[in-house]
Amino acid sequence: MLSACSDDGSKKVMGDFLSGCLQSGLTKPVCNCTYEQLSSKYSQADIKALNDMYVGAPPESVLRMTEDVFRAMAYCHNKR
Repeated sequence: MLSACSDDGSKKVMGDFLSGCLQSGLTKPVCNCTYEQLSSKYSQADIKALNDMYVGAPPESVLRMTEDVFRAMAYCHNKR
């Protein structure tokens, strides 16, 4: 397990990300891999902001993360 996921707040961020990813139709291995790719580059606060981006207008930093999300998903999908 990732050390970044050791506290309850991080587990919630990870759970919310994986839930949204799975709801988008991707497989669990691709969603887990995507989360690992993003968490190696972004803080938990950044990933939480990404999770929350549809609640209101996304901040500029979240918009920049979108490209990395798609890049990570493509990498993980092609990896399997």
